[in-house]
Amino acid sequence: MPPRERKAPTRSTSGRLRNIDEIDIPFMESHITESVEMTCALFVNVLELDEEGVVRNAKQAENHAAQYIRSYVDAAYVVEPPFEDWETNLD
Repeated sequence: MPPRERKAPTRSTSGRLRNIDEIDIPFMESHITESVEMTCALFVNVLELDEEGVVRNAKQAENHAAQYIRSYVDAAYVVEPPFEDWETNLD
């Protein structure tokens, strides 16, 4: 889904949002849902368990999820190396 043009809410000097009525709530909800889903997929898909079911690479899985979150909120950030297809599989 391509990003839609929308006017970003501004903040007053007190830090409160102005023009809150211009926030597209359904648009935000769908993007939040997508980002949470992908974050969870990356974390779970990267996890490795030993034969007793103990997680062997929690930090690596956490770092992959963090990379996705950063790339989602910071358009200038590039995930290196790029995620592999199996890491982002939602099935």
